[in-house]
Amino acid sequence: AYNEYKYILLATPLAVLLFVMIMKLAGPVMPKKTLSHNEAGSSVTSSQLRPGDSPYNFIFGNPRFDSIHGRSLLIKNMTGLDAIICIDETGAITEWNAQAEVVFGWSRNEAIGMPLTNIIPERYRKAHLQGLTHYLATGKGPILNKRVELVGLRKNGFEFPLELAVAPNIISGRRLFSAFIRDISDRKRAEQLLAATASELVELHGH
Repeated sequence: AYNEYKYILLATPLAVLLFVMIMKLAGPVMPKKTLSHNEAGSSVTSSQLRPGDSPYNFIFGNPRFDSIHGRSLLIKNMTGLDAIICIDETGAITEWNAQAEVVFGWSRNEAIGMPLTNIIPERYRKAHLQGLTHYLATGKGPILNKRVELVGLRKNGFEFPLELAVAPNIISGRRLFSAFIRDISDRKRAEQLLAATASELVELHGH
C-alpha cells in the first residue's frame, strides 16, 4: 500500500508540471478574435485585437475591405501567430502575410503566384486538387469553415504539423479562399512527452 501511495505522490506533481509545460509551449489554439482595423496598409497587431471573433470574420465581414486591393493591404500587414494565405480558384497563392514567411520560409515575393501545392507534402497534393475541384463544382468542401490538423511543407523540405481553418469567399466577382494556419510543432512535442511520461509511470507502477 505504501508503494502505491508513493507512486501517486510522485506522479501527481509531475503530471501538473507537464501540463504547465504543454500550456506554455502550445499557446492558445487558434484564438478567436476580431481585428480592430487601422488605416489600410498599416500593421495590425495582437494588441489591437478585440476578443470574440476570428480573424477571417473581420476580413470577410468588414465593408471597408470589400475590394481585393483593400483586403490585400490588410492581410499583407497583419501580424500575429497565424500565417494567413489566400489562393484563387486555380490554386495560385494571391496573399501571404509576414507570419506565413516565418512558418513556411518563402518570402512574400516568392510566394505570390506560386501554386499552393508547393507547401503541401507530395502525398497530399492529389487530395487537395480533388477537393478544390469538388468545391468549385458543388460549393461544398469537407475542411471548409472548421479547424483541422494537417501536415505542411517548408521551403527547406521539412514537414511539420499545423492547424488550419479555411474560409471561401467571393470578392469582386472572384472566388477566393483564405487559410489561417498555425504551426503546432511545440504542442505536438509536448503531447508526445506527456504520453511517454504517462506510459513510463504506468510501467513503473505495474512493477
